[in-house]
Amino acid sequence: MAPARHGGAAGISVAELHKIVATLKTALEAGATAAEPPPSPPARSAVPVAPTAQRAELASRFARELEAVGGRFLGILAPAEAAARAVALARELGARSVA
Repeated sequence: MAPARHGGAAGISVAELHKIVATLKTALEAGATAAEPPPSPPARSAVPVAPTAQRAELASRFARELEAVGGRFLGILAPAEAAARAVALARELGARSVA
């Protein structure tokens, strides 16, 4: 029997999603015990930066950090897309409620 597939553009299966979450959880737990200090926040720029550029930089940074711990970044979603994907995944999993 083939694994269930999410209907999104990425075509990721539920099993693949569970594996990603488990890998990320393991990496984060291992990182929590490391003696490495947390990264310092970026310095404030004297030149104003557009909110769009800030969001793009945050998404890029998240993608790099996620991939550094073995995750796979699937892209940026608009709020409406994120809601639609969450609803579709909940239906696929047979969730009765979502927190």
